[in-house]
Amino acid sequence: NRRKYKNCLIIVCGDIGFGFVSFKKEKENLIYLERDLTKNNICLALFRGNHDAPAVFKIDNPWRLSIEEVCPHIKIIPDYSILNTVDGNILVVGGARSIDKANRILDYSWWADEMVQPVPENFYQELNDNNIKINVVCTHTSPIFCKPFTPSKDDQGYFVEQWSKYDDTLKEDNWVERCALKIMYQDLVNNGHPVTHWIYGHFHNHFELEYEGRKFIGLDMCYQNKRRVDVEDPSTYEVVETYYKVLDDWYW
Repeated sequence: NRRKYKNCLIIVCGDIGFGFVSFKKEKENLIYLERDLTKNNICLALFRGNHDAPAVFKIDNPWRLSIEEVCPHIKIIPDYSILNTVDGNILVVGGARSIDKANRILDYSWWADEMVQPVPENFYQELNDNNIKINVVCTHTSPIFCKPFTPSKDDQGYFVEQWSKYDDTLKEDNWVERCALKIMYQDLVNNGHPVTHWIYGHFHNHFELEYEGRKFIGLDMCYQNKRRVDVEDPSTYEVVETYYKVLDDWYW
């Protein structure tokens, strides 16, 4: 509430907390939030982090669909969705490896399929066939070359080092996942996508990096990166449920 936003789309880069309380209680919370979103003409787009139950974000999840029926200003976005905005097309890819998984409970506070999922088959061909170019990427974790830097599989920073004492696969999983996002970045560039920004969460710190002329921004929970454009009614726009299609006239 320190800053009052109106007439915009806000994208949250994961860790909403879906799955940590009952879906009945979560729905009550979102309905309450919908009141403020409606009042201020804000559309809120949510995609998954590692602290979210992945099933919630599936295209055909009944609870997710029920939320969009009663909360038209809240969009729960599946992996590899694309939002079309005045700043171009935004590719959304959720998920990350929980660094503190050893201290959590399976299917209660962490989920087996929490990590970044593989790029869908023929994804880049579908983008090309539909003449879709990606301008911005939003993820939860980040490519391996981004801050916090991980120069090698065995040297991934203090927190990974500490938690790896209790988690035999942490270093390998973290390294492989972030390398996969580096490959995704390279594939986007090699396929002619004019990516200008890559924005990610997960690390609870603010980072900025210029890499090959592109800006990579890691978001702290209290640091806001925004673009603002006035729109008439974001709630009228519907999420397209396949990864290779876009939404018309979304704004962020």
